[in-house]
Amino acid sequence: AYASVFRAMNRNTGKWYALKVVRRRHAPSLQERELKALSREVEILRQLKHPNICKLKRAFPGSGNGDICM
Repeated sequence: AYASVFRAMNRNTGKWYALKVVRRRHAPSLQERELKALSREVEILRQLKHPNICKLKRAFPGSGNGDICM
């Protein structure tokens, strides 16, 4: 999977976040493997509490890509 991280602002609150967008491939077998890896990453980020690691704010699993807001 290829991922890009963007700086995104919540227009309602004015807060800035990091938005990680994971682009999925079209091959079904690769997509299934990538979905498992993305789910694992989200679960790990939910559990982590460390000052040097971005805290997970929200994951968007239903979007065309895998989007993670930190």
